[in-house]
This record gives sequence, structure tokens and C-alpha cells, in this order.
Amino acid sequence: MADTPQIESHPPHRPHHQALKARFALMKSGSDTLKQKAAIREAHRTEIRTLTARSDALDVEIEAMVAGIRKAESEGKKISQANLANCQKLNDEQERVYARIEELENPRVPGEGSDESDSDVVFALNFPLVEWRSSPEAYESWEGKVKRARDKKLRDLGFAHSCCLPPKTQLKWKSPAYPEVLTQEAVQQWEECMENFADAHKSAPTWSVFERTYSEELAHDMKLLEELDPHLVPGVKQPQVDADLPRPDRPTKEYCLVTPRSIRWDGTVEVQPRHFRLLELVLSRLRNGKAAIPFENLEMGDKSIMNRVSELNKLLLEVQFPITLRTDSSHVIAE
Repeated sequence: MADTPQIESHPPHRPHHQALKARFALMKSGSDTLKQKAAIREAHRTEIRTLTARSDALDVEIEAMVAGIRKAESEGKKISQANLANCQKLNDEQERVYARIEELENPRVPGEGSDESDSDVVFALNFPLVEWRSSPEAYESWEGKVKRARDKKLRDLGFAHSCCLPPKTQLKWKSPAYPEVLTQEAVQQWEECMENFADAHKSAPTWSVFERTYSEELAHDMKLLEELDPHLVPGVKQPQVDADLPRPDRPTKEYCLVTPRSIRWDGTVEVQPRHFRLLELVLSRLRNGKAAIPFENLEMGDKSIMNRVSELNKLLLEVQFPITLRTDSSHVIAE
């Protein structure tokens, strides 16, 4: 990789809104991103096939050369330095081929350690508006553009040069990924992606420590997004609930959901937007204190649904909420 250019005393002027405009043009739709990432993965598969063929050919060449050297040794003949150098050259090339195949077959993507070799494609399909920090592409995007000390810091933090987040927000950001554009859809994809990323690590021995860090980072960064624009965060509403509203006999949206993201019954508890949205949906479907919501209405995987229901139940206990959630094979049940 090219060396970092020297910091110039008079860097070229590049307004941040121009970078944002270029980014929105590039990422004009999730489908464009999906096609781009899928095309990259297909190119990787093609390269793997080519490299595998080259590796097989190198095996034959190296085996023949080693056999020749051993035969010469057994016959007491002098082995030429050229032959040894050629053999070493082939071995070095083989090592590079192995390393490249390993890099292509095991890309650094969320869900590392998964049995799915195509986990990067899975995340590209589900979260096309999410960018991961510290990717090679993010680092390379800064080539020739590091003009200030702050530029170097943002690059070293893993953000792409065209990151949509303002520099001050980038410096405070904690999560390993961020929304690729500043839209509510991208923020919701980022939140879902972080949940899936956490799910992929729940079997790790250190999960109990990681879980707290993950939750704190997600809450911290969600607040940063809310400070940028409250409309970016799904579930954040502008009208405020009347603090003096009497508590009804049964939970209602009007009483229980306190904006921006608190749940009220016997006291209040602040929750994440994903929990706020789920309870909002449940309360909107309540009939005689019960509701059944099909999984397909929630637009997420079954495992994520079950995790979210479990998390929300723990939060509801803090305010002695009179409704409990559970899941069956295809529904979220409130009763």
C-alpha cells in the first residue's frame, strides 16, 4: 500500500456536502449496492477458480523440480544455484496463491467463524446500506487524500473517505459499522445488521462481556444519529405524551409509548428504537388485551425476532408491564 502523503499546509477545498452528494449518487438505491457486491463476490469466485488451477500447476512443477534435485543429490551431482532459486521462486508463488485464495474464501465480514462461506453475500443481500469500518476498501479510499491530521485519524478509525457521517460524529462513533447514507432505511438496516453481528458471536466464551459492550455501543451511536436528525431514528416521534394522562386499565399506545423512546406503566424505562417499534406494533394490534403478529410482518429473521421479544420482556418487567410477549412457530403472541 502506498505511503501516507505528507500533510500539506494548504489542502484543497472540498466541502462536506459535495462528498455527501457524490455518495448519494453512488448509493442511489439498495438494489444498486446489492448488484455491485454480488458482482464482486462472483468475480472472487472466478478468481478462486483461476488461482486453484494455477496452484495445481505449481504443485506439478514443484514436485518435478524437487524430484530432480533429490535425484541429483542421490547421484552425487552438483545442484545448480539456478535450480534452487527457481524452486524457491515457485514455492514463493505458491504461498502467495494460497494466501490469496484464503483471503477470497474467508473475507473479513460480520459473522466471522460462520459455517457459511458466503456470509459476505448474505450480509450484502440483507444490509446493502451498511458500511463496515476498517475494510481494505475504506483504507484505500484515502489514498492521496490525507491532507490533515484529522484525515489520518478518521482513516485510522476505519471510515471511508466518502463516509456520510460528519467528521465530529465519526470521531465519537463506537460501532464496527455505520449507515452508508443518512436515511431512516439505512439506519434501520444498520441496527438490524448489528443485531445479526451480535447473534453470530453469542456462542463465544466472551459473549457475556461483549454483550454489554455491544449494547452500550449501539445505544451510544443511536443517540449520535438522533442528534444529527431525530427523523433518522425509526420510532422517534415529535409529539410528546401528556405527563398527567391517567393510566388506563389496559395498555394503550397513547399512554405507554413516551417519545422519544421510553415505555411507561409503573414508572418509565428507556429502550432502544427496535424495542419501541416492536411494542408500538403490539399495542396497535391489541384486542381485549391480546395480539398475534405474524413473523413476516416484522421483516426480520426468526432468530432475531425471538431475541428481540426476549429483550423487550426483560425491559417490560422493569415497569411491571401487564402484558408478556412470547413466540410460537410463526407468530409473536402478546397476552
